[in-house]
Amino acid sequence: MKINELKAQEEALWFQRSQQNWLTEGDKNTAFFHQKASQRLHANTINQLKDGNDHLVEDEEELEELFVNYFSNICKLKGGRNSSKVTNLVQPRVMTDMNERLMQPYIVEEVFNALMQMRPTKAPGPCGIPTLFF
Repeated sequence: MKINELKAQEEALWFQRSQQNWLTEGDKNTAFFHQKASQRLHANTINQLKDGNDHLVEDEEELEELFVNYFSNICKLKGGRNSSKVTNLVQPRVMTDMNERLMQPYIVEEVFNALMQMRPTKAPGPCGIPTLFF
């Protein structure tokens, strides 16, 4: 049983790496799948990049630093940018009167009634927790 479990885990690993549905169609862990997964790994590997000065970077640590710096610079908010041009285009969804009602303290009976109207084994949101839990 242990060997079969380990084989199943290995097949799952190769299935994930190959990102193909062949294993679900009856094929097993063969050299063909290892070859496909190795080809995919090779195709998805970045061996070299040019930095901002057109200098070719091939060292793994330098590549890592290049990635970190590039994406850090993208994510930084640089001075002088005014986001109000974009935010002014977004129409408000909650108006002032709606917000006042939403900010009022909740009433236990209202919460109870709302929960009783929901299916007990269904999750009301993306958290996956069923209503019965609440």
